[in-house]
This record gives sequence, C-alpha cells and structure tokens, in this order.
Amino acid sequence: MTGGRRCISPSSASPLDNVDILFEILLRLPPAPSSLPRASGVCKLWRRLVSDPAFLRCFHARHRRNPPLLGFFSEGLGGISFTPALEPPDRVPPEYFSLQLDDTLRSIICCRHGLILFENMRSEFLVWDPVTGDQHHIVVPAECRFNKKDLLILHGFVLRDDIGGGPSNNFRVLLVGVDFLRFTRTYARVYSSDTGTWGNLISTASPSMNPMHVPSVMCLVVIETPLEVSNMSQKRQFRVMQADGGGVLGLLFLSSFSIQLWKRKADCDGIAAWELGRTIDLHTLLPLGSDEGLSPTIGICGFAEDDNVLLLRTGDDVFMIQLESMQLKKPFVMHISCDKANIGICYKLYHPFTCVYTAGISIGERQDGAELLQNT
Repeated sequence: MTGGRRCISPSSASPLDNVDILFEILLRLPPAPSSLPRASGVCKLWRRLVSDPAFLRCFHARHRRNPPLLGFFSEGLGGISFTPALEPPDRVPPEYFSLQLDDTLRSIICCRHGLILFENMRSEFLVWDPVTGDQHHIVVPAECRFNKKDLLILHGFVLRDDIGGGPSNNFRVLLVGVDFLRFTRTYARVYSSDTGTWGNLISTASPSMNPMHVPSVMCLVVIETPLEVSNMSQKRQFRVMQADGGGVLGLLFLSSFSIQLWKRKADCDGIAAWELGRTIDLHTLLPLGSDEGLSPTIGICGFAEDDNVLLLRTGDDVFMIQLESMQLKKPFVMHISCDKANIGICYKLYHPFTCVYTAGISIGERQDGAELLQNT
C-alpha cells in the first residue's frame, strides 16, 4: 500500500487487458456477420484488434472450414440478385452484393468459397468476388471451345486456394466436358490465377455425359449410379454430395414426394457399392395437400453441400431443408422469368453463397457494421 493506493499485481490483472489473450478470445467468436461489428463497439482496443489485417487473416483462416450460409444468388432479366438466408442481426441486405449482367454473360455456373463463376458468350469466364467486387476475366482455351469437333464443356467450378493454412486471393477454375458427338471420354482442365495459365488436359473413359450438368462435389472419376436411380426418368433431380452420416461420397435423389440419401460403402473385401440410407417423406415436411393428385410439382432448385441445405421448389414457393436437423424454412417466393427470346418459362436456380463476411470491418472504407446490426 503506497499513498493510500493499492498496487495491482500482474497476476490480478484482467485477461482482457492482455492483448495476446484478447486476440485469441476474439478469434473464437462465431463467424456470423454481426460478431465483429458487435465486438468493435465494445471499446477502442477491441475495435483496433478486430480491424487489424493480421487479425482478420487469422479469423478467416480459423473459420474457413465452417463459413455461414449468407444466402443465395440467382440470375434474371434484371441482372444478378442476392437473397439473404440469415435472420437479423446477421442478415446481409441484398444491395450489398449486386452485379449488372452485360449482354455477353449467360449464366452462373458455380458459386463456391465466396466466389462466383459466370459463363461468357465470348469464349470467356468471369470470376466475381461479391465481397470485394473484384472481377477476373479468363479466356477459355481454343480446344475447349464449342466448335462441334473438339470438347463440349458441360460444367465448371471455381475454388479458392489455401496458402499457409488459410484462404488466399488466388483461385482455380476447373472445366469439365466430353468429346463432342461420341461422348466416350470425360475431360478436365484447370486454370490457376496465381500463374494465369491453364494446365494440361486430362481425361478418363466415360460411358455417358451425365450427370455433369448440375453442381456437385468435385472429382473426376466414373462411378455407376444406384440401379434404382439409373432407372428413374427424373435424371436432373439429384445432387452428388458428401455421404450422409460420414463417408466420402453420397447421392441425394428426389423421387416423387420423397428424398433418398445414398452413400458409397466398402465391404470387408474393400469393394465399394451403393447403399440406401435415409428416406425422407416430404409429406411430413412440406404443405403438399392431402390429395397427391393436386399436389404441386417438386423440384430441386439449389443445394448447399457444405451445409447440407437443400432448396426445393413447390409451385411458386421455395423451401430450405437442413438435412441433418430437418429444420424447414421458407426464405422467399420463387419468381418465374422468361428467357431473352421469350421462349417458354423457366424457374430460377439458386446458388448458395457461403462466406466469412466481416461486415465493414475489412471492406475498404465502407463501415456498414452498424447498419447490418440494425437491419430488418
């Protein structure tokens, strides 16, 4: 005791006064969009920490395996639109992510790792980062362009590279296609933004061009589908996924008013075969009516494979189903749109957007954290 004041020993100081300890505590906040804006409002020290680029890199690296599902992107005649999936205060307003399509952009073909891949009619692809606004135009190799002689591109994927244990600004684009007319081989080629070049063309024998027209887990291997699925006429009503309940490869198939979850399982001799796991009766989840004959048509219009969230269309409504918890949510009403030639009517596909979004803490000078916390 000196001069009537008690000296505070280092051992009795609050852990929150130790910058290193506070750094580790704040890193463990959930990756929800409101987490860091809330923390930044506590005091100047907290705001300085969560605004530091080194902290943000560590925060993104820590949560890169479990980013939240912020919402879904879809395209229409008016351009690209974003539909939020979270509730306030984590709901990201649609106007934060906007892109006006020009006449050369045809459609979204992949949305992964916070990046969106567009197909371009000028033999190009566009990779767009909705958070930063960055755009990268990539010229498709000549042998991969559709000319009725060479390779017919059926699908593409984009993924962000991991460097030093965390995500980087570098990305790769994977193109998958078949030899036109014969459909006897499947081809793949990878573009690296780090080098700005395409890798060598690789291929494998393939008896069919299906099912590469839908987004799926990325792998180049030919595996026969279960016989029950192969005999179905609704060939577009399935998604390749991670196996339900663990395992490497699974298959989700929508059959009439039920969902079948298949998985590859090896026997004691190491021979893998398909095994039917769960079957989900949609009558117990969706408002389909008592008379099946009057029930609306059900279709898959989106799938977030990392979150096991399935989007199903019933009439003009879209429902989100979390396949593990079986929670059901009706996030938005589906809008019907016609193509530019006014030929027929098409329903939108919704592409899941998962990202560790730090809401104004790391996006230039736009401090939208407070607005995000108050938004409804």
